[in-house]
Amino acid sequence: MQCGLAKSGGSLIGEILEETRTELREYFGAMNEIKAGIRSSMPYKPNRLRVYEAVKSSGLSLLAGGLMDQPYIWIAIFEAISQEVALYEALDNANRSR
Repeated sequence: MQCGLAKSGGSLIGEILEETRTELREYFGAMNEIKAGIRSSMPYKPNRLRVYEAVKSSGLSLLAGGLMDQPYIWIAIFEAISQEVALYEALDNANRSR
């Protein structure tokens, strides 16, 4: 039986992934508002997106050298971010072609 304060690994990972997706949708939504001229201030780029971009641009392997203590969690976060970035880029490209 689990303590009321503890969460199972699966539910914790699910919460992290949902929080990550929400942060990215809010960020990319704000970026779209800037492009549309209805917002003037740049939004704060989520820390997980900053890390994702740094790792992706550096070409570092996530597994070699023990970059992460629990790579399966970080890889899931990395994939969630990758999907949101791809969606944003696809929508942005579709809007440009109109």
